[in-house]
Amino acid sequence: MEFIRSILLFCRFQRLFAVRTLFREKNGLVAWQDFLGDGSAVLVGYFITLVGFRYMTSDPNVSEEGMELFFTYCSPNALLMTAAIFLLVRKVRITSPVICRALANLTKCGFGLYCVHYFFVGPSYMFAQWIGTPIPALVPVSTILTFICSWSFTYLVSKLPHAKYIIG
Repeated sequence: MEFIRSILLFCRFQRLFAVRTLFREKNGLVAWQDFLGDGSAVLVGYFITLVGFRYMTSDPNVSEEGMELFFTYCSPNALLMTAAIFLLVRKVRITSPVICRALANLTKCGFGLYCVHYFFVGPSYMFAQWIGTPIPALVPVSTILTFICSWSFTYLVSKLPHAKYIIG
């Protein structure tokens, strides 16, 4: 039943973005109006996550599934934030050859990054704690460390012969 509800929710969001695209093409929205709409979608999704998580943490009898309810990847708030950020990033035009090469390499190493990042999450978090990172910055710092280590490892492995069969 949960799977069917997720599919229906996904279809509803697809219709929403199709209507939004048609509306934009018919009315010719300018860039700041588009940015305002996408930015507000990110804020609404974040607000739903914040309020829902605060509500769940205030209940002493909440289950583990209930605690993670607003952080699941298929929740409407996560979909709203992800789609809005995708629409914002889609408008960015990159002309620098250095950044284009880096993004091309990131795309090539993407599957390998996905596969190996799990091995670097724990050590990156412990290293960020060890260097005395303040608590509010602990997750962003460990995320950046995990990304750098995973990308470096995947890039080095991609230089091996026949690596495309291993890391994609």
